[in-house]
Amino acid sequence: MLETLAERIAGGEVDDLVKELPGDLRPALERGRARSGGQGRRMSLAEFLDLVAERADVTPGEARRYGAAVLATVHDAVTEKEFLDLLSELPKSYVELTHA
Repeated sequence: MLETLAERIAGGEVDDLVKELPGDLRPALERGRARSGGQGRRMSLAEFLDLVAERADVTPGEARRYGAAVLATVHDAVTEKEFLDLLSELPKSYVELTHA
């Protein structure tokens, strides 16, 4: 999930997350940034969840629950400003994961 999220957002935002999240999460973030070349790859929420499901070998419903759990964890782990910066990188449809 984090790898796909890092693929979706701009490289600068990934760098900001790397600074605030625990170090053991860094490899997933860096893989995602490398996949997108740091440019952030546009994808709808459905495409995002399908990619998470494929990579994690889970159903799309499970991917949605993973997404909600990861975003909740990120929200708890970073400053409010950083979380809002992250959300600003995502289409509004992604915000529904924060309320799942």
